[in-house]
Amino acid sequence: MYVISAVATDVKCEIKQLKYTIMKQSTFWREASRGGAIVGLVGVAFSAISLLLPKTAGILGFVNVALTIYLLFWFTRSRALQFQQEGFSYGQALGFIVAMSLFAGIIAGAYQIVASNWLFTAQYEQVYEQVLAAFAQTGISGEQAESIASMYRSMIFSPLPALFWGIFGSVIGNGFYGLFVAIAAKREPDLFDEADEE
Repeated sequence: MYVISAVATDVKCEIKQLKYTIMKQSTFWREASRGGAIVGLVGVAFSAISLLLPKTAGILGFVNVALTIYLLFWFTRSRALQFQQEGFSYGQALGFIVAMSLFAGIIAGAYQIVASNWLFTAQYEQVYEQVLAAFAQTGISGEQAESIASMYRSMIFSPLPALFWGIFGSVIGNGFYGLFVAIAAKREPDLFDEADEE
């Protein structure tokens, strides 16, 4: 009778642990999308303000980087705190940051489509002309210069390339910050909780 009771208790604990694990895994994308949306919206706000007030672009860029790193840490650490018993490894933290970066990139790409084609067309045209002038100074001319100009124009003004480069830039940029943020956000398993359960 004691053996049956012990087995039933073990099965209940296993089922409870399985439900707990499934619940945490199902919240991964919801939390990553929420965090990524906030990181993306912050980046968009700073980008729009720097286009409206070009003299403040340097300081706004610095504040944007600092705030982005803080938000990546805060959302990742919040996620890590849900994994008290099993811990939250460096790889899990970095993976969560990359997932947030995907959503932040979607917002950044969508903003660039709207900003370059409707909101700040003149500013984007000016940047485009400056880049072409810089290429002209390197001695590139003829078909090669036209090809580069066409590619760069599509990167800025065409919807799909702008969205792709927004996502790509976000994953690379925030992923780089994530290499360091994940060190601070990871969480070791709580050994005392496991001992208490036994």
